[in-house]
Amino acid sequence: MKNSLENWLDQTATTDGVLAVGVLRANGKCVCRSDGGKHAPEKIEKLLRQFSPLHAALLSAEFSPRWFTWKFEHGWFRFVPGPDTALLLLIVTPESAAASELDQLAADFLALPPK
Repeated sequence: MKNSLENWLDQTATTDGVLAVGVLRANGKCVCRSDGGKHAPEKIEKLLRQFSPLHAALLSAEFSPRWFTWKFEHGWFRFVPGPDTALLLLIVTPESAAASELDQLAADFLALPPK
């Protein structure tokens, strides 16, 4: 049986406008769901691993925003530091259901029980 994170990833990936969703776990393992193509799981994992040191540096400087969002012409990236030092990445299209629900999707991730 899948755990709650896996279920949440599966459900989130089907939200209209979600191009990719992935989580880098504290144990270093990454789980991703994507549309394939431009947002292949390998690319999502690479983005998560590249952002992780920046997040660690911000934490050590006692600067810890709830999440980080970058808006681009063709999509929005949101990194969300989560429980057990997990790190979430959501990539969504602008003007989509996912874009309008981005805060709720991030909050739902943060509400997941720690593994």
